[in-house]
Amino acid sequence: MKKTAKAIAAVVMATAMTVPAFAAGITEAQAREIALKKAGVSEDDVCYMTVSEDCGDGRQEYDVEFCVGIISYSCSVDAATGTVNGFYVSF
Repeated sequence: MKKTAKAIAAVVMATAMTVPAFAAGITEAQAREIALKKAGVSEDDVCYMTVSEDCGDGRQEYDVEFCVGIISYSCSVDAATGTVNGFYVSF
């Protein structure tokens, strides 16, 4: 029984060390604020917004998508640094 518990603990520790942690950089709320600032809009004006975690070009990032009226915005924010990697606007 003790051998099984030790084996399970070892697997849990090894897995925990290999799982990427988005919490090490910026938060989802900070990514949202960065995207809104880049667009020059207020969160009060947004009618729809989604934020999702992604791994693009070998780096962790947040994909932020939102609409203001008939304008759609899409923004990729680096999860470690908060740098905007891509910003797109469509009508």
